[in-house]
Amino acid sequence: DWRSDLTNADFYLETALWMLRNSTIDHQGENTPDPFTWWIGRLSNHSNLTLLDVDDSFEVVGVEHGNHGHYGPNGARGSVNNLSKIGSKITHGHCHSPQTRDGAYAAGVCTEDMSYAKGPSSWLQSHVVLYPDGKRSHITIINGKWRA
Repeated sequence: DWRSDLTNADFYLETALWMLRNSTIDHQGENTPDPFTWWIGRLSNHSNLTLLDVDDSFEVVGVEHGNHGHYGPNGARGSVNNLSKIGSKITHGHCHSPQTRDGAYAAGVCTEDMSYAKGPSSWLQSHVVLYPDGKRSHITIINGKWRA
């Protein structure tokens, strides 16, 4: 709530106002612009930066990286299980828990403060690294430390 988070209130309100001014409604419903794309465009000086859209592919040495993991096959919610069956290797990060199933790798979270996640959790600070030969590994961070 921006009223009790003055540190982030300006950012939130500026983003909300931009989204309000740039949203439209037509015969197909509401169209809301992507605030992430807007902020990256405002803050980035890199002309070689490419932002991927939801269905854009980004394959590196035979592994797909363009799918965040929130959408699965045939309109289903994404999971490491159903994304392991799409016919290509994939690395994604939506599920917040490091997982591996066949050709699908899921990264964990990349944050220190997960205070909003109450109770037992499989969330873990973990990254997936891709080697030049297409092999992958999980790098897990516990108490600020990791090993290769």
